[in-house]
Amino acid sequence: MHAGQIVAQFLEAHLSVMHGARRRVLTGLVWVAMCGCALTLSKLARHMSGVNRSMKSSLKQVDRHIGHVRTKAECAQVARALLTCLCRWLSVLVIAVDWSSAAPGGAFVELRASVVWLGMGRGLTVYQQVYPAAKQGNRRAEAALLNALAQWIPKDSAVVAVTDAGFRIPWFKRVEKHGWGWIGRIRGRSKMRIGEGLWQEAMQWGHNACTKAQRQSDCQLTTHNRLPCDLVRVWRKRTGRKPYRRPGSGAICKARLEAKRSAREPWVLAHSTGLRSLRADEIVALYARRMQIEENFRDTKSLHFGMGMEIGRSRSALRLQALLLIGTLAAFLLWHIGQIAEAEGLHRKFMATTRKTRELSLITLGVQLCMHLTIPFSEQGDHALRKHLGVPA
Repeated sequence: MHAGQIVAQFLEAHLSVMHGARRRVLTGLVWVAMCGCALTLSKLARHMSGVNRSMKSSLKQVDRHIGHVRTKAECAQVARALLTCLCRWLSVLVIAVDWSSAAPGGAFVELRASVVWLGMGRGLTVYQQVYPAAKQGNRRAEAALLNALAQWIPKDSAVVAVTDAGFRIPWFKRVEKHGWGWIGRIRGRSKMRIGEGLWQEAMQWGHNACTKAQRQSDCQLTTHNRLPCDLVRVWRKRTGRKPYRRPGSGAICKARLEAKRSAREPWVLAHSTGLRSLRADEIVALYARRMQIEENFRDTKSLHFGMGMEIGRSRSALRLQALLLIGTLAAFLLWHIGQIAEAEGLHRKFMATTRKTRELSLITLGVQLCMHLTIPFSEQGDHALRKHLGVPA
């Protein structure tokens, strides 16, 4: 099976409402991204050009595609298709939501939703929206994301939204209006109380945590905009990472210092009362999966570790949105290809050792396989891939 064939069949099966010419161009763009091409206009065009097509023609084609006004509607169509595929085999959708910069220089930010779960290795991005940097943390943008997801997720699906400390009480209340569960971290000087007791800072309560997760039921958050919830506290063991830097390279950046400070604090996690059936350690494990969305951001931006969007020079929200859409589809298909390949033992061909632990991410494994003329899946592997992607045999 050829990677381009997988892309074409998937898009034809799930995006039949999309304009035919744009779907054909999108198929080619996703395919070259799956083969390791960076998410920039010039590099995508260079890989799209061939013997019968000039570089100039490819540049114009890619430029027209990523700058078209239909991009926003196509993002919604893709999100619906990806969620439909995931709901087939996930009994609970755990969706991590976070903000991040979307372009070099920080002129634009993106609000992303990724499906995460234990054992997935990587979260799978399903939807993102690009905004000017001034709108980071905007409540209307966050509400629009929730409303959009609610339209695409089947009504009978169980959903848990996981967020970091940047999302507060208004976000949790909006999630509950959709009938979903939520888990969020509490930091800073946010107040809480147990039952009808005295108000205290949540972090003060959290400093009595130990390495075993502890739950406190029947709590309330914040003195003004009150919200009933349960709290879990735990002190996570240090992972032992060291910030290696070149001598004389200057001070540690502000973001790394903030991450270091956050890692040394105890985790105080609030969750909806509907998640009481989960143990305290299971709540902690679900929140720990939120790190997968940070890995998604790196997979999209980093030239060394991912799709290299950080070297692009696109300077409009629409074009950035189109490039992110290409990366989302490529990562989704690569993850499924890598999963089947690992199950069939194909990952051993790309390892220098015989260790049983995973050394290549599923997406990296998928990229390595897509660089070959055909992907050597067995008949059972081909059937499993088509079943997961919802592609007819």
